[in-house]
Amino acid sequence: LTYSSGMAGWTQPLLYSDFGKYTITDGTTTSAHLFYAGYDDKKIEPSNIEFDGAETTAVFKGRAVGTVENATASQDLNGRAELMLNKSDKSGQLKAFFDNWYDVTVTSDNTISFDNFQGDAAYKFATSGDGAAHSGATFNVEYYGMHEKQPTEAVGGAQYSEGNIEMDMVFGVKKQ
Repeated sequence: LTYSSGMAGWTQPLLYSDFGKYTITDGTTTSAHLFYAGYDDKKIEPSNIEFDGAETTAVFKGRAVGTVENATASQDLNGRAELMLNKSDKSGQLKAFFDNWYDVTVTSDNTISFDNFQGDAAYKFATSGDGAAHSGATFNVEYYGMHEKQPTEAVGGAQYSEGNIEMDMVFGVKKQ
């Protein structure tokens, strides 16, 4: 078993949660898995989150890691992540910026968009890479913090597929 935290080398480490990739090798078989998790006693439900004063949006910044696969191969993703939490309805929007793929935006209503493609055309979506919002994504966020209503960090994941191309990513972010 090999474990790799997605926050390795990041200047603002997470205290109550983690995310990343672990690899299991059993003889000649190797399988990689993405994960995100945190301490149950530090987890904060979105409906319980309170904002400071006139704050209308909480901004979290950190990292995102993942994989994109086609029918025959896969490519690792590693980039920056920004999560915006809206005060009025506690909805979230994640932006992940990958130098070797797309910039990805995914929202709490499970829509996703892809912009600024860079990289190997074997991993390019036929229609979704147009910058428009597309349905069918899966997006999950978990908030953590020292105080029960004030998150200081968040972790989560998103998945999407089109045709034979599948994207799976996880992220970890600190409140700014």
